[in-house]
Amino acid sequence: MMEMFRHLAPSYDRINRFISLGGDLRWRQRAADEAMKSRPALLLDLATGTGKMAQAVQRKGGKVVAVDLSPSMLDIAATEAGKGTALLLGHVLKLPFQDDSFDALTIAFALRDFPGLAGPFREGYRVLRPGGKLVCVELSQPQRWAALFHHLYMNRAVPAIGRWLGGRARDYMFLQHSVASFPTAPELARVLESVGFRQVRFRRLAAGAVAIHYGCKSYG
Repeated sequence: MMEMFRHLAPSYDRINRFISLGGDLRWRQRAADEAMKSRPALLLDLATGTGKMAQAVQRKGGKVVAVDLSPSMLDIAATEAGKGTALLLGHVLKLPFQDDSFDALTIAFALRDFPGLAGPFREGYRVLRPGGKLVCVELSQPQRWAALFHHLYMNRAVPAIGRWLGGRARDYMFLQHSVASFPTAPELARVLESVGFRQVRFRRLAAGAVAIHYGCKSYG
């Protein structure tokens, strides 16, 4: 996994922008808008990658701590990170923070990189303050009418586009296989509830191929 991200890092944003037709920026911005509604004093961005989610929050005036396990990805993030963002090398499943440290939590397009869905949310819940908000933007299962197109696009077009723009087809085949086994939006909502989040809701985007989930940490 680390070797894959090391190879992907230089072309990661360019490939994602092309594959999503620019949608990845819009979806992150929607998530940032939602995360900043309560004006959190300090926000944690999990598995930040090249830092695009953290940048979207910072543009809204937020102060961000952004964590990722890949030094190569963080090197890219550092080239565009502003003064309001602190970048930290660390594992999302074992965060180096005390309980109840952050007012809000974001995670974008990263869950497929972990062996289980609950782990990042469980650890995020621990470091989130009571009343704090989670915003997760992630790939999902498309609505039935769009499923065939989505299947063909992920299986045929995405690996070819990744290779054409500087990646390796096998790295994007990993994406295709992980998305194929990803839960639906309601299933992911139940995962959030299982680790303690309340007021969980979601919004489908891109014919259901993307979903933004929201939740809050309960008081006591």
